[in-house]
Amino acid sequence: NEFFRLESFFEQCDEIDMEIIKGLQDEVRYASLAQKLHISEYTLKYRLKKIYMQTNTKDRKSFNSLMKKYRIEL
Repeated sequence: NEFFRLESFFEQCDEIDMEIIKGLQDEVRYASLAQKLHISEYTLKYRLKKIYMQTNTKDRKSFNSLMKKYRIEL
């Protein structure tokens, strides 16, 4: 079930992942988000790829649609 997969995903997220998710929801540009989190853009993109894979989404738009579907807002 999609909802339970999301619940499991959030249980595995660390603080940086949660900040990335908040940045995605707030439409923060990747470069700005990486700078704010003190990580490289490469590291951000690696983590985004992991987030998208674990949530079965392919990009920011589909990820945010999934979050809206379940009314998840950070």
